[in-house]
Amino acid sequence: MIIQRHLPYKGKLGTASLHTLFDSGATMSCIHPDKAKEIAIPVELPEKILVSITSEGHFLEIKEYVYLFFELEGHKLMDAFVIVPNLNAEVVIGVDTLQKYHCKLDFKEGSIWVEPSAGKLMLM
Repeated sequence: MIIQRHLPYKGKLGTASLHTLFDSGATMSCIHPDKAKEIAIPVELPEKILVSITSEGHFLEIKEYVYLFFELEGHKLMDAFVIVPNLNAEVVIGVDTLQKYHCKLDFKEGSIWVEPSAGKLMLM
């Protein structure tokens, strides 16, 4: 199951409200190439990543990512989003981001819970 929201995103080039899918089956957070280039400057990965998609045996080559700020349930968060060619969504929030901010998805209610301390920087 998937939860959907429109969230505000901010990159080096500007801001946009993007249709976002929260997908507990997606390993990484990703963004459509057109949307990434509208608000941020893509950065080339040191190595290409081969990503398996739902079609068994089919892989996509990921070469770039963007780092974005976004707001979720009143929390200002930031993370890297890999740029996925032909992505069928504007943005997908994957498990990496969900775990980083201790988010919990309630698919029955369609709600998202974010750890109250999410987005607070801590230096150790």
